[in-house]
Amino acid sequence: MPFYNILPYVEDKIVGIYKGLNIEISEIELNKTGPKREIGVFSGLIIKTQQLKKTDKKLIIRNKLSKATKDLDKTIITEDLVFNKIYHVSGECQIEARYILTPIFMEKLKILNNKNVLLTLCFSNDSIYICVESHKNYFEPNFDNYKTMLNSYRNIIQDLKSILELIDILKLNIKPAL
Repeated sequence: MPFYNILPYVEDKIVGIYKGLNIEISEIELNKTGPKREIGVFSGLIIKTQQLKKTDKKLIIRNKLSKATKDLDKTIITEDLVFNKIYHVSGECQIEARYILTPIFMEKLKILNNKNVLLTLCFSNDSIYICVESHKNYFEPNFDNYKTMLNSYRNIIQDLKSILELIDILKLNIKPAL
């Protein structure tokens, strides 16, 4: 079996507070290098925020079209057949997975899939990691001239708005009542 190194490259990092949530946004590229070639593992954004619906166990929700392949040991099947066709769910505890994967939350994830957002979510250690696969180069200004510079800033603001919209759609800033 060949030996591979994982090489992360973080280009941009934004840290702030949005609707009471501490948020870290990183544009990252992960490549796996081996004896003869380099393989792209992930390219896109990783958004980290705290869990308001806390669990003690890890849970991974991965779009089946995603390049991400690392899952936890136990596959979890939901009652939603359409959701099961789109997402692969793995976790350490099926009960805690169902605590997070409410029918409403699964509907929100299906909405994001319909918007062609390729997501992997990881719930771990009181944090949520949202991985958005994309080959877009986010947050890059163009300083060629004044007009392109203004458009670049508008594009950066639009990039940030679309990222924060994920938090709004998933309603991660609302602590659910039991």
